[in-house]
Amino acid sequence: MKCNDKGFNQGGDNAALSPCDNIVRARRKALGLSQQKLADSAGMHYKQIQKLEWGETDPGNVTLRNGLRLAKALGIAPEELMKKPDEP
Repeated sequence: MKCNDKGFNQGGDNAALSPCDNIVRARRKALGLSQQKLADSAGMHYKQIQKLEWGETDPGNVTLRNGLRLAKALGIAPEELMKKPDEP
């Protein structure tokens, strides 16, 4: 499985989790949500979720409003979205 230079998994939705997966994908999978279900819960388009997971969009570039919605839908604190996958 390949990671891009931002440390995000590029393996697609069926790839196994690895240390390079970002918090959005890892948490979504832990909750048993599809990208579409998470997007619906966060008031976002599933393509936005997909781009976050694939490293095409850095979590730091998400609007504050969407970041807050996404964090709420994932059941995490907003600052968790900014952590690197290997941070505690």
